[in-house]
Amino acid sequence: MSDQIMTPGEKSKQRLGVGLWGAGIAIGFLIEFYMLIVAPIMAGRSVQVVMLVVGAFIAIPACILYMVVPLLIDRFEPEPWKTLAMAFLWGAIGAGGFSLLINTIMGAIGGAIGGKLGSMILGGIISAPFIEELTKGLAPLGMFLFMRRQFDGKVDGFIYASFSGLGFAVMENSLYYGRGLATGDFWHQFMIRGVLRPWNHAFYCAMFGIGLGIARETTKNGVKWLAPIGGLFIGMSLHGFWNAHGLLLA
Repeated sequence: MSDQIMTPGEKSKQRLGVGLWGAGIAIGFLIEFYMLIVAPIMAGRSVQVVMLVVGAFIAIPACILYMVVPLLIDRFEPEPWKTLAMAFLWGAIGAGGFSLLINTIMGAIGGAIGGKLGSMILGGIISAPFIEELTKGLAPLGMFLFMRRQFDGKVDGFIYASFSGLGFAVMENSLYYGRGLATGDFWHQFMIRGVLRPWNHAFYCAMFGIGLGIARETTKNGVKWLAPIGGLFIGMSLHGFWNAHGLLLA
């Protein structure tokens, strides 16, 4: 829908949503910039930053291929490229920054309590699924709340959530590919993240997006609340199961 046929209230709500998105992106960027670039350089680990950049050059082109699936699903009523870009950037920068900070803190707490195992459990199995699905899910939730003319139902929820998840995957894959290049573990990381499960983050987040889509379509008040909550719970559970599975095989 064009701005010319939007009501003043809808325009105000959309501007508020864009403002909140921009503020979150700015904070997420500062977090990532400090934790991934400034802190390693200050600690004398400049090679880590170089490997991160190389990892990004691998992760970003690969993500273009991964986008083919949601774009094919969306081809009959495609969403505006601007809103898709907002969802993707939120996943990569907003959700990525906040999740990186919180998961790092939780991992440090777990490490202080139970060593490496405690760090993996608290940071990887408990914190990561909960925090990452919440932060990624803010992208489709924002579209649902502030840009309802661009959010018609389950397919739109799936698309926006998928793009947020793919954005998050780019950030995370860049980080892990960089570490893999530095430690000689690159091909293992690439096979797991780039070949075997490239859509995991998109899939988990899509559960919440579909729930929001159901809420958008239904007239039943109970379903409006239960569908998004249920979708978020499913996404968190699948994410947690995968991370726990990885820990058991480690």
